[in-house]
Amino acid sequence: MDRRKRVRGNILTILASCISVVTGCRHQPLDLDKEVEVCIVLEGISPDSKAELPQENKVSDISLMIFDENGALEEALYINGRDRHTVNLLKGERYSIFACVNFGYRVTASHIDELSDLTFHLAYPDEYREGIPMCARLDNHLISDDTEVKLELVSLMSKISIRMDRSRLTDGVSMTVS
Repeated sequence: MDRRKRVRGNILTILASCISVVTGCRHQPLDLDKEVEVCIVLEGISPDSKAELPQENKVSDISLMIFDENGALEEALYINGRDRHTVNLLKGERYSIFACVNFGYRVTASHIDELSDLTFHLAYPDEYREGIPMCARLDNHLISDDTEVKLELVSLMSKISIRMDRSRLTDGVSMTVS
């Protein structure tokens, strides 16, 4: 992680130098002390809303997107099976954080406005043995001294079970549930 910070710091310093040369501004070093490690924690759904199968609280994959205050993508991660992840963010800055969980593939957008265009088609629940698709969002969060950010997961589907005894129905009778 230290190497990543040094590389990021060097890139930011070089970028600031290039901007100052192009604009004619005097170079001022970036305040890298503002960077803090933030642990993003995904919290599950309340236990009373859980179904036995498929497992609603299981996390198999996470697409985590962090946008800056202007809506530009700051960082996009695809994580397998963990409900906690640490990222480096700038203290005193505002970020919007989004997570798509158990989609089975990487989800990303280069700007926060593109998220409204994302669609996800739910199939038969038996296909979700790896967990129910869920999402979480936190808008315009100010990074302060606290180093933990909690995102509350919301299920994107519900389980409905219908049991019918059709043994006493006559042949040719059909049933429709809508």
